[in-house]
Formats: sequence, structure tokens, C-alpha cells
Amino acid sequence: MVIGILLLSLALRWRYMELNPMLKRDSSLYCNAATLWSQTGDFESAYEDVGGTAPLYIYLLKIGIDAGIPVISWGRFLAFFFSGAFVLGFYFLGKQLFDGNRIDALICMLLAGVHPVIGRVSVGLLREGPFLALAVFALVAFVRALKTGSSSAAFCCGLLLGAAMLTRHEAAELLLWGVLVLLPWRYRTNADTDPEPQVFLRRLRQPLLMLAGGLAAVVVILIMVGIPPSFLTHQYLSKLNKVRL
Repeated sequence: MVIGILLLSLALRWRYMELNPMLKRDSSLYCNAATLWSQTGDFESAYEDVGGTAPLYIYLLKIGIDAGIPVISWGRFLAFFFSGAFVLGFYFLGKQLFDGNRIDALICMLLAGVHPVIGRVSVGLLREGPFLALAVFALVAFVRALKTGSSSAAFCCGLLLGAAMLTRHEAAELLLWGVLVLLPWRYRTNADTDPEPQVFLRRLRQPLLMLAGGLAAVVVILIMVGIPPSFLTHQYLSKLNKVRL
């Protein structure tokens, strides 16, 4: 059933791509920036036309170009890879939400696979594909952290959202929401109704690890990609004025 739903979702996306073969304006800009980046090795000149756009997706396009793969063919591959990951992620999310119930998880996966708007967006050569895939797996880790108190799940959620932040700035809002939810708003008291400080501090571990995971992912990816930190401080962070709670 999982394989069948996954293949159905990819077939629908393939059909939509056949009916709409033209690239969007943003897709063309990303492909051009990745090509210039690969040819010149100069990140700043390649980014003249895309401004403060998050860099991870363009870097993923650049990897294929560096390997000699045509940028559009490689971009299509990335689109279907992340589309499949997104749909599969909803199966795992359903299992987390419904305590391992396989039928409910399959229903979640089916809804994600046939959703028309997400399908249209994710099949293009756009940042939305990797963003949605990273976000849904971050949500899987977040639900696990919330239900079980797992510190490792909270850290993994932060890592995934940190990577998602370098695809779209909206992930910064998701990270903030997650940290706020995991904060110890309520904690146990002893018989004298005095709060137990050690319990409060222990429950702070999850939100702090989530923040640490997000920061670690951003730092590691910037080092791997070779982008100067000034990109974040002078260009990308200016985009965060769009984030609203």
C-alpha cells in the first residue's frame, strides 16, 4: 500500500509536468544562478539576480551541474526525489500522530500524495520541494519529542528545520513555534507546592537542544557550501521581516 500510494503520487506529478513543461520565472533564475556558480565558483556574482534567496536549493542544483548533468534534468530529479520523500514522510507522521495505526498513517500519506496544490508546487524546479520534505520529517521528530519527551528527537527536529531554513525562511517561524511549545510551561511541584528547579531545568533541555540543532545545521551547511556568514547577516536575515506568528 505504501509503495502503491507513493507511485500514484509520483505518477500524478509526472502527468502534471508533461502538461506544464514550461519553467517558472523563479525556476529559471535558480538554474541560471546555479550554472554561473558552477562555472565561475563565485557565489556572489551568481547571486546577483536572486538576491537574498536561501542558498541550499541552488547549491543542490550546482552539485548536478558540477557532475556534468544538465541543470533541468537534474532539477527534475531533485523535484521527484523530494516529492517522494514528502509523501513518504506523511506516512511516518501519521504513525506518530495515531500511535502506530497503519491505516491512519496510509490515509495521511494518501492525502499528502494527491493534494493538488502541493503536487503542483513540488514538481517544479523550486525551493518548495526540499523545504516541504525537510519540514514534514521535522514535524515527525517534533511530534515524537512532544509525545515521548525524547531529547534526541528534539535535536533532530532542530537539525531538519535548520536545513529547511536554508531553503525557505519560513522554517525560522517553525523553529520558533517548536521551541515555544516545548518550553516547560507547567512542571511538577513537591508536597509543599514549591517548584522543583531540577525538573524545570531538565525540561528546558528539549527546547535548548532544538535550538542547538537548528544552529548546528545552519553552520555546517554554510561551511559545506562555502558561503560567507555575511550572506546571512546582510542579505538573508533581511527576509525574516516576512515571518509572522
